[in-house]
Amino acid sequence: MRRGSATFFAIQLFFASGPLAAQTVETLKLRADVSQKVLILEPAGPPKASVVLFAGGSGEIGINDDGTIERDGNFLIRSRGLFQKLGLLVAVYDMPDEIRSRDRYRLSGDHPADVAKLIERLRQIAPVPVWLVGTSRGTISVAHVAAELKGRAGPDGVVFTASVTRMSNSGRPDVSDANLDEIRVPALIVHHKDDECYVTLWRDQDDFLDDLKNAPKKQLIGLVGGSAGNPDDECRAFSHHGFLDIEERAVQVIADWITSS
Repeated sequence: MRRGSATFFAIQLFFASGPLAAQTVETLKLRADVSQKVLILEPAGPPKASVVLFAGGSGEIGINDDGTIERDGNFLIRSRGLFQKLGLLVAVYDMPDEIRSRDRYRLSGDHPADVAKLIERLRQIAPVPVWLVGTSRGTISVAHVAAELKGRAGPDGVVFTASVTRMSNSGRPDVSDANLDEIRVPALIVHHKDDECYVTLWRDQDDFLDDLKNAPKKQLIGLVGGSAGNPDDECRAFSHHGFLDIEERAVQVIADWITSS
């Protein structure tokens, strides 16, 4: 791993399963009073691409100095090792500790500027394309950041999974609150056809795809199978909403699309 960025400080490096596969916890200094921990997982060989994983919910997952994660049930977060095994350099995104309103931050001017620092760091580590991958409310982050950042400061592509396409009953935002017309990189939407969460329904995903008018390449892929989980938790991670029991298939679809784009 290349060192030399004054913005990041490595906290600990240790070996994960597989030859020479490693993960590092780094702290990104965003502003004078705001910092953020990022978990970076390196594949065993040269990376094919880099991915930044954005969790749903509040986005606050609790990365510890030893690389463990306090709240790692989210689909993308619990699948981080699968991306690594498929040859991708993985950055697990955690909300900055100092941020109080996560929904407001996802659509703020600070959020893209902060993610730009992480993208810059990943480009220092490996000269490969950087993709943003979000699930559930993490798709709002991906949409907003990709709409605001252009060129090398921004991502080379985006992936949306279990995308939030409807405002919640409490008025929480959805992907349409981002300037979707300004997304000008390849875009993949992966969704479970039996997702019953009321803000992430399969029937809304075609319209979402249409709204990505200026993406040079785009595709909607629907998956089936797996487990429904608890019927009272249809918006939670351990359900069709979180690709329960088809994680490997979902990650393979994403990785194949990224590496072929």
